[in-house]
Amino acid sequence: MRYAEIRLPTSGLFPAAILDYYNTARRHFDLGNYREAVASCRDVRNAVERHLAATQAHPVSTIVVERLGLATDAPQRAILAAAWETLRVATNEAHHVHSGLRLTEADAAMSLHLTAVVLEYLTLLR
Repeated sequence: MRYAEIRLPTSGLFPAAILDYYNTARRHFDLGNYREAVASCRDVRNAVERHLAATQAHPVSTIVVERLGLATDAPQRAILAAAWETLRVATNEAHHVHSGLRLTEADAAMSLHLTAVVLEYLTLLR
């Protein structure tokens, strides 16, 4: 079963490694390794952040809207900021799960879908 297709832009917005990370996440999901699936989605997010030299003070959403030249009142600014923050929180959980707790199939599926949707949104914004 495939959940989503990611259309990668040719603009250099994403590093090439994200497709491998996403495929790894999908394989972990298929094997029932839900924590590892979420961790691989975090790898996708981290790769994009490193590629764009994003920081906490200058996040991905700010960098992207600046590069696209979106107006200060463009609704896409808030949408992207909220979506990226949701992706950050969701994918950080794999790193912060304490012993005895576990991530579920639902957690991993949401992380896979969210990762794909946010990347697709970034691709379509150009």
